[in-house]
Amino acid sequence: MSGETEIKVTIERLGRRIRANGASKTTSYVESVDDEGTIHKTTEVEQNVHDCGHSGESGGACHICGGFTLCAACAKDNRFACSNCKRVACPDCSRESLLQPGVRICRRCGVRGILRASLARRP
Repeated sequence: MSGETEIKVTIERLGRRIRANGASKTTSYVESVDDEGTIHKTTEVEQNVHDCGHSGESGGACHICGGFTLCAACAKDNRFACSNCKRVACPDCSRESLLQPGVRICRRCGVRGILRASLARRP
């Protein structure tokens, strides 16, 4: 009697920060056969954590340094976007406007961007 059965196991776990290894998701496959002929297939999926604190698919990264990553939901949110160029900028590469609290300006937009944003009409 042949025991050619197959056992599949998927292990999902939360990993470390993406900044440490550069990948948002790591998948590894391990196959083994025991003495009875049973095939054991193990899939390990490691979801790494973005700098916003969430795991999952990558939604964006800082356009200046590239080291700050966001999930898809936080990338759609304007919390990390420059109010002048509308691109994602990390807290290290952007500054909050002195005249309008909550408005962030990236390093590339600079002083002209801060003046342009502060003098713009408020909705």
